[in-house]
Amino acid sequence: MCVPNRNTRRFSSASAILGLLLLAPLGGSTLVSCQGSGGPASTASISEPRRELQTQIDDADELFGQQEFDDARQRYEAIYPAAQCSASLSMLNRLDDAELWLERAEEKAEPSAERSWSRVLLARGMQRLKNRDLLTARRTFIELYNFCFLNSLTPRAIQAATLASESSQGQEQLDWSMRAIQAASTTGNVQWQAPLWSSHAWLLNDRGRAEEALEAFKKARDLTGRADISRLGRIQADWAYGHGLRVSGQLEEARDLLEETNAIAHSIYIGKPSARAAKSLGQVLWEIGEIDAMEGKKERAREHLLAARSKMLEAGPAEGAPALVEELDARLEALDAPVPVRRFPPDFGNKKKQ
Repeated sequence: MCVPNRNTRRFSSASAILGLLLLAPLGGSTLVSCQGSGGPASTASISEPRRELQTQIDDADELFGQQEFDDARQRYEAIYPAAQCSASLSMLNRLDDAELWLERAEEKAEPSAERSWSRVLLARGMQRLKNRDLLTARRTFIELYNFCFLNSLTPRAIQAATLASESSQGQEQLDWSMRAIQAASTTGNVQWQAPLWSSHAWLLNDRGRAEEALEAFKKARDLTGRADISRLGRIQADWAYGHGLRVSGQLEEARDLLEETNAIAHSIYIGKPSARAAKSLGQVLWEIGEIDAMEGKKERAREHLLAARSKMLEAGPAEGAPALVEELDARLEALDAPVPVRRFPPDFGNKKKQ
């Protein structure tokens, strides 16, 4: 079983595009809320997916029996987005609920209903991915990509290629990442393209292909500047590009950009403190500390890394802080710098984001 590279920074970029596309409108069918339907079917909580779906199926069967075929078709189609609820639940690691939503959708779905069937394949692949059945998940996402490509379902094809990359390794991981970018480029949607280029850049970065990674980071940054993305989103793009400059040896350019980005990130954090703002500021401080280390300024590097560590502690588990603090501690030890005694409490990773 292959295990994909799980660079936390890259995975957050890939997750961004999955989140944007998960509810991308494909047209045709009536969406069903994971919390319960707002339409004629009865409302049910997410803990009762079987009852909710059975009610909708019964309503559709009754319409069919009355020869109200168009209304029946629409009601049947409303069942299939249950698979999309399943995919959402899988992303939340609520696998038991996800399986319940998927079972009924698989029972009723037909490949001839392109939009509905694409959702079923998506949910099926997400379940396999979350259950760590990566080989089967990859095959499912490739099947989904081919199906969507043939049926001109571009948003879902982008999503399928992204997930195929997530469940692959080696050159195949890069190939599928590029397929996702190529599909997104046909839409002209820069909000889709920017995080895909960022994710691709981290893949190249992880393989030591610094110059190619820098080019991809630059594309992501340029696209982010053209998109309707938050200031923190732009901070992330600047930080990543600064990282690319540093790794490619352009230390002066990297420092200039990151010092400027640090001032902006600090202003955002002071003006409106949040877990995400703390993490963004911490990432920039960390990168500046790495430049210090490369220039032999060990004490300044330690100061910046400790400041970054403090912000990661503040960011909390919702922003992946435990893993990031562990990495920072390893870097402090590598610099022969004392690691602070303060650690996460035992239940830190289980706390909810406030």
